[in-house]
Amino acid sequence: MIRECQSSHILSKNVNHILFSKSSGRVICRISLSSQIKQSATMSYVNDEIFKEDREEIEPDVKTNEKKSSDNNKNNNKNKKDGDISTSVTPEFLSNKSYESVEEALEMFKNDALISKPGTEFNYSTHGYTLLSAVLEKAAKTPFKEQAKQLFNELGMNHTVVDQNEQIMPNRARYYYRDRHHKLKNVPEVDNSYKWAGGGFLSNVNDLLIFANAMLYSFHHSRNESQVSDDQSLRPLLERDALKTFWEGEVDGKHGFRYGLGWYKKPKTVEYGGGNGCTRNGFWMHTGAAVGASSVLVVKPNFNGSNTDGVCVAVLVNLHDCKNVTHLALELAEIFEKH
Repeated sequence: MIRECQSSHILSKNVNHILFSKSSGRVICRISLSSQIKQSATMSYVNDEIFKEDREEIEPDVKTNEKKSSDNNKNNNKNKKDGDISTSVTPEFLSNKSYESVEEALEMFKNDALISKPGTEFNYSTHGYTLLSAVLEKAAKTPFKEQAKQLFNELGMNHTVVDQNEQIMPNRARYYYRDRHHKLKNVPEVDNSYKWAGGGFLSNVNDLLIFANAMLYSFHHSRNESQVSDDQSLRPLLERDALKTFWEGEVDGKHGFRYGLGWYKKPKTVEYGGGNGCTRNGFWMHTGAAVGASSVLVVKPNFNGSNTDGVCVAVLVNLHDCKNVTHLALELAEIFEKH
């Protein structure tokens, strides 16, 4: 049995109080978990050889221009107000420019300085997924938005869409942040068209759990050949070999995690007999930090036997830089795992 846990909290404000209220689950919010969903589309639709060839053709010439980066940082610091949201995010996250295509969005960063020499250390990059989506567009010869829509339709994620400001979205959440006086304020309007693949989707907890369950099923399918079926409805989202590559976690993701293709991995380990140390490991997850929203998605399989048990947890909060959402998700997974 697959246990699902959803926690979607929406902030509401009246004259005297700030209230946390549990949403109905229908409210759609910035999830900033696009990279995990996009990676699934990549592994589902693009084979390795096409991917390799097209990446070489489209990859921009990234120049190490330290002076440009330094000058930009100085200018940005001058414009920051004390306690304003701009002090807690990098300037491009507050961009309100609309990009017509993924390839056009590459202009935002293609000449930026490198953080480190390629292949020397792990650094998470939202822009890296924008670049990857450009590769995916070229390989599949289909716009990224159309590929995403197709995947959502196939999985039944009927409330997940790319974040576009001009469209009327039923149940779209409002987004907030707290200033240095802990006062709740509206976040500025931003346009996420520069990072659809790296954090530009709107979704709700129900849809995220659909995606998480598809990943959980793919994991168990990859471990147990007897689960292979001719019934097309039982095909995994990711086939065995793709999933092993997908969740391998070969890179040191820091803070005790490994990093795979779009997912953080906490390997299942038990240090001492009779202990219970496995309650906080043996899972895959990713957090999301968008302007005015925080999110986390956890997939924790049951490693015992050949069943398809597991726990999937999705947490969405429409508050910028909300603390401890990962801790909350892992606590919920632990509680549901015991029942």
